[in-house]
Amino acid sequence: VIETCHEVQTDGYVEYNFVVFRVGEKVQQNAKTQFYVIHCIPKLFLVNQTIRVNNTFKSNTITDVMSTIWGEYVKGGEQLNVIGCENVSHIVCQNQTLFLTYGWLLKQAYRKKTADFLFYQADHSRWQIKPISEMYDRSHTNVTIFQKPASLRQNGEYLFQNQTYNVLNMESQNYDSAMNLANGYYKNKLQSYDFFKKTSSENTFTFGDDTPEDAVNKNWTDSVFEAENANVTFVSKVSNLTDGNNSCNEAEAWLQSRKQSLLKLEQENTIVHLAGSAKMYEWLAKTVNFDMPNQSDLNDENFDRKRKGKYLVTAIAHYLNPNGYVVNLELVKRRLEE
Repeated sequence: VIETCHEVQTDGYVEYNFVVFRVGEKVQQNAKTQFYVIHCIPKLFLVNQTIRVNNTFKSNTITDVMSTIWGEYVKGGEQLNVIGCENVSHIVCQNQTLFLTYGWLLKQAYRKKTADFLFYQADHSRWQIKPISEMYDRSHTNVTIFQKPASLRQNGEYLFQNQTYNVLNMESQNYDSAMNLANGYYKNKLQSYDFFKKTSSENTFTFGDDTPEDAVNKNWTDSVFEAENANVTFVSKVSNLTDGNNSCNEAEAWLQSRKQSLLKLEQENTIVHLAGSAKMYEWLAKTVNFDMPNQSDLNDENFDRKRKGKYLVTAIAHYLNPNGYVVNLELVKRRLEE
């Protein structure tokens, strides 16, 4: 049970229900005292290990397939909210657990040429399937977190009414160009062979092909990053099998976009530490505004024009002990902008 009262919108009373699956790391302090760690997880994580999905579906959208699987296998009041994808496919589930089946299906789902669907736990008994683009463009908290610039004193002109959302500490990982190159972030190539038509094909995917807004804002030239051969995937196609309607036969529509969609979550990645507030968990997969201090000596502005603004919350960790309550947020900026 957590209850906070900081006079902010994330205050309140929250009760979490977990299943204890391990008691370990016991340390004997003295003859009468022993410390140990209790490991807990939501019940569905354990139930997942008992589920094996072996259904077959014909001419369904992938997100409809996932909704049907949820209704058949998940009981006990767990809810799934789904934003639908566009592609229709024949699906043969491979007798894997629920979560592994969802992971396999999600990477094939796309909408508006972008394969960026994710599955996550939004609340105690509520789960969500939603594209990253939808999270970033339409799911807002209307909250601003901040780190006061060192140039401003307590009585300076940048005055906040409440210090709860003041960033206590932060660390940033902007990008890793070598890792991006190897993983196909700038460009990647798909090679395929159709065993019925006995033909080969090749498709090169460039950053921004699935998202025009990203293509406009990319800050390199193709002559610098002739990178398609750094990341090559081969797919076998069977055009006359299942009327040709399966994910492998349309791999160009999702496989290459999926690589870049997930890698975008690794760019402009920032971890911030805030004073804990009970309902901050509701920020997951939503955006917050972040007033990030200017770290340049070339101008006198208090905040970084390109890096302040809207960030997507991609992970939340709560740390509680007898001395206090802190929340860590992982934030991702989809693209630099002024």
